[in-house]
Amino acid sequence: MSFTIRTFRNSDTPQLCSVWNRHTQVFDSRAPLNVQTFELSVLAKPYFDAQHLFVAEVEGSIVGFAHLGFAPHKDLMDSCLQQAVLSAMAVLKHDSEAAIAGDLLQCISHSALAAEAKTIETMLLLPWAPFYIGVGKGDSIQGVVAEDNRLNQWLNQAGFQPRVATMLWELDLVTFHPPMDRQQIQIRRNAHVDRCLDEPTYPWRLACQMGHTEQISFDLVHRVRNEVICRALFWTIDHSLIPSPQQIARLWWPDSISPELVDFYTFLLSDAFRQLALDRFDVVRAILVADDPATKILERLGFQNRGSGRVLAKALSAEK
Repeated sequence: MSFTIRTFRNSDTPQLCSVWNRHTQVFDSRAPLNVQTFELSVLAKPYFDAQHLFVAEVEGSIVGFAHLGFAPHKDLMDSCLQQAVLSAMAVLKHDSEAAIAGDLLQCISHSALAAEAKTIETMLLLPWAPFYIGVGKGDSIQGVVAEDNRLNQWLNQAGFQPRVATMLWELDLVTFHPPMDRQQIQIRRNAHVDRCLDEPTYPWRLACQMGHTEQISFDLVHRVRNEVICRALFWTIDHSLIPSPQQIARLWWPDSISPELVDFYTFLLSDAFRQLALDRFDVVRAILVADDPATKILERLGFQNRGSGRVLAKALSAEK
């Protein structure tokens, strides 16, 4: 059966949500995409470009889509057109699904090349993900989840190669018990945890990316010197905006944690979790690169591995 590919129209949103939900229901039915969620996490972003959202149709009905975005520059102030991102892709089960997926990915590659991108990567971790943040399994910032066998297969066939392995970690706050030893007791004597009243100030592009979220930060402050030892940052999405069976606080993992701060950061997180539980959060979620040595902190705190993913990448220069 023949199909056509075109770019996004405003009237497409309900069908795109349906395609997403039917594609993902095999491996994730907890947080379906709806029109409001799509508006908040995609269309409301000022850098959204309808020409980068490709839609596949069969006899006037949408059967698949692929969305190209661009990661921000390192200063997080604006988009970096040289770093293209496949932000989302979903295709209904269909006799021609492989051909539809292949043509969608070809459109994505051609559009990225037209923007002079050097590479295209899939569903990047924060702060590099442009769209769908907090939506679906792995919050759309875990790369391609291992359970999405069809998408993994289509990307492999299109020449994408694994670049980074990721892990999704979750902590049940109802059963959380903070670790306690002499070091943790000493930190409690010498420092206290402050919850910051104001949200952090972000550069323009990052502020746009996270605009549908709320940030909560906690500081570990030395009692005598009154200086901040370390900070923990969480981001949340109001349940009324993106419904979910659980109230989830996402831990924004720092770029690095020096060895001398590991015990301090462990103590800070433990107290932050206590306060989040009082705020009726059910779960804390964190996404880390699989080989990050700091995952030992999560294991010590009782986090459980809830899934793996891969950021895949493809160089585009060979296609010119």
